[in-house]
Amino acid sequence: MHPAHGGLFPSWSPDGRAIVFSTLQRDLNGEWIHLVTPAGTNLRDLAEPAFDAVQEGLAWSPDSRRIAYSGHSGDGNRAIWTMNRDGSDRRQLTFPTPVVPRGSGGDHIGAWSPDGKQIVYSSWQSEDFDLFVMKADGSDIRELTEWPRGDGAAAWLRSGKIVFSHLSGEEPLSHW
Repeated sequence: MHPAHGGLFPSWSPDGRAIVFSTLQRDLNGEWIHLVTPAGTNLRDLAEPAFDAVQEGLAWSPDSRRIAYSGHSGDGNRAIWTMNRDGSDRRQLTFPTPVVPRGSGGDHIGAWSPDGKQIVYSSWQSEDFDLFVMKADGSDIRELTEWPRGDGAAAWLRSGKIVFSHLSGEEPLSHW
């Protein structure tokens, strides 16, 4: 399958029955979320029409019932959202403070915990991207890292460890 406007951030559901991904909008000024079977059939648009800017960075819950993503409605201030796999029951979980310049801050989805009870994400709330963890309903937010520059969550292992990148700004590539 090759979406007409490109496919970004693909994520295969843990049950193996679906792939969710973002596509660029026709005017190339935002991204929408789509769901498709692994065979490339039954393409469904999960985008929220009233939320016509960015919906990206997708992560499945371990039971394949919910999808977490980063989104904003044009202000460049990404928040963490979740929805059912059919696009219903959208919930905004984080409410970051807008930063300047527009689009330079906000929250970026990382991963669900193996038991589906928590979500790890990175957030620019002051001068750097740090890791935060919250319950899957958006409550009990806790900061995990507080290092200079940037941290980005990539995976939450069954052992309970979180895999993330750290860019100190002095090296050309991130450390894992």
